[in-house]
Amino acid sequence: MLYWPCSKLSHVSIRAWLLEDMFLLALRARRGCAMSTTTINGLKVTSNARKVIFEVPHSDALAVFPADAKISEYGQNNSQPVIVVQNKTDGGSLQGADAQQGVVIMNEIPGDFAEVLLDMYDGTIASLELICKYAANNGYGDQYTTKKTFVDTKLSPAGRMVSKYTGIVKRDDRDVCILYRDNTGILQVMVKGEPRRIEDDIVLRTYKCADGSDIDLNAVPTVS
Repeated sequence: MLYWPCSKLSHVSIRAWLLEDMFLLALRARRGCAMSTTTINGLKVTSNARKVIFEVPHSDALAVFPADAKISEYGQNNSQPVIVVQNKTDGGSLQGADAQQGVVIMNEIPGDFAEVLLDMYDGTIASLELICKYAANNGYGDQYTTKKTFVDTKLSPAGRMVSKYTGIVKRDDRDVCILYRDNTGILQVMVKGEPRRIEDDIVLRTYKCADGSDIDLNAVPTVS
C-alpha cells in the first residue's frame, strides 16, 4: 500500500485501500489456519527405524555437484559442501554437508551391516564417500544430511557409538511427527516443520503411531 498526503486522497480511495488491506490480512490468516490444520488433522507418528550416522570429517577441498544434478533443498550445506550424498529414495536428489555441523544419516540399516559400515570409517572424507557408495550398492540408498543440532535433539543411541555423532541411533520416542496425505494422495511426513514425501511401504516399515500401535494407511487423513 502506498502512502500519500491525506489532502490528496478522497474518502472513497482511503476506504478502498483499507478494504484491500483487510482482505490481504484475512487471506494470510486463512493460509495460516490451513497450515495449522495439517498439524491438527495429521496422524501422530514416531520413527522406529535404526539409522547409522557419520560425522562429516574435515576437508580442505570442497565437493562439487555434477552438472544438471537434482539438488535437494534439505541439504545441510549445499553452498560449501565437503561431501555430496545421494538419496536414492527421493528421486536420486543430492545433498551437501560441511565439516563444521554436517552429519550423514543412513536409514534402515540392519545391525550387522551397520557394524561393517562403522568399521570402514576412519575419520576421512574418502572413507565416508566409500561407505555411502558401498551402502547404496547393497540396497541402502536412503541417505541424507543434517545438522549436529538435529542429532542432539531428535536422535538417541540405539547401538554401538564410535563418537557422539558417529554410530547407530534411532529417533527419540518423544519426537512426534505428523503424517498425512496431500490432495494428490501422496504421503507426507512433517520433518523440521517441512513436509517431505515418503513412500507407503517405508512408512509401514519405519514408523509407528505415537501410542505404539501399527499404522493403518487407510486412516491417514488427507489435508488439502
